[in-house]
Amino acid sequence: MNKLGDYLIFKNGSTSPERSPELPFPVFGSNGIIGNAASANVEIASVIIGRVGTYCGSVFYSPTPAHVTDNAMYATPIKSGQTQYWYYVLKNLNLHRLSHGSGQPLLSQTILKQIDFKAHPIEEQQGISATLGALDDKIESNQRVAKKLNQLANAIADRMLANEPTTTTPLSALANFNMRRLRKGQFDKIEYVDIKQTAHGFVKDTTLFDFPDAPSRARRLVQDGDVIYSTVRPNRHIFAPLYDPPKNLVVSTGFAVASPTTLGGSSFLTYIFGDSNFAAYLASAAGGSAYPAVDVGVIEDYDVVIPQNVSTLREYEESTIAMRRCAHELREENRKLASLRDALLPELVSGRIRVRAVEVSG
Repeated sequence: MNKLGDYLIFKNGSTSPERSPELPFPVFGSNGIIGNAASANVEIASVIIGRVGTYCGSVFYSPTPAHVTDNAMYATPIKSGQTQYWYYVLKNLNLHRLSHGSGQPLLSQTILKQIDFKAHPIEEQQGISATLGALDDKIESNQRVAKKLNQLANAIADRMLANEPTTTTPLSALANFNMRRLRKGQFDKIEYVDIKQTAHGFVKDTTLFDFPDAPSRARRLVQDGDVIYSTVRPNRHIFAPLYDPPKNLVVSTGFAVASPTTLGGSSFLTYIFGDSNFAAYLASAAGGSAYPAVDVGVIEDYDVVIPQNVSTLREYEESTIAMRRCAHELREENRKLASLRDALLPELVSGRIRVRAVEVSG
């Protein structure tokens, strides 16, 4: 049986360089891209593997030159060929299971080189890369468009507040909080959103539970247009607007659920929750050392700058809510695409489903 070391050269990364957003080369750590650098230590396409720590065994693909830090290693083909194919192969191997060390998990080049694997013929390598790569390309494109739509909606709010006479009002005038609570036996099954399943501006995933098996924190019901914000470790700035949620969607009590009043709307609430000043305000008011948290009352008391002319705020909502909803739909499409990709990955790599590049292009 062939080994991965017969096909791939593995090398550890080097010291993390100075980073700045405007620099040209992505910097990869054990958990993916962590910034940009002025120079690269890998000059060709490569597969990056988390080498140490919590993200040990995580796998990423860089189609361009990059700098890989010493918390990671990188792999390049011995012969010129399908680097992206090897990304999918390594991703399918669940490398974290091979890490060792109790305090600080570690993955070594030696372990990776000795993994048994027989490469597919080049035509199948190209087919696997083309099939899964098309899904990843669509996911990345959707992410870019969703990000741009939200940035545009935020920029319109910035311009509105810069050009109009303004006043301040407590956030409680713009939203009612935690209005609905799950009743015992209300649903046979619930879709649950935890803080870990939420990012900066969107829900990454949900978990389906039979009602009796749901976590005790699965208590807050939501409706269309609500915006949730994590009251636990608020400095992490975790929030998400919710559009067309299923009736049985339930979020953790670690979220504050903001339901827009007639004064504002979901788009403007999303703008407020996404503001770094809002996150800083909540972080400064958080209590507790291990798990700092804020009470809903603190959120309600936050002073929000709004136009003096209330109709201007309504016009903002009408002109931007479609952008927010479209961004949400793109994120939801990505969840389905990622699920399809993850289902196809082991089937293609194992050979249970076989595809050639000519079949993909044709």
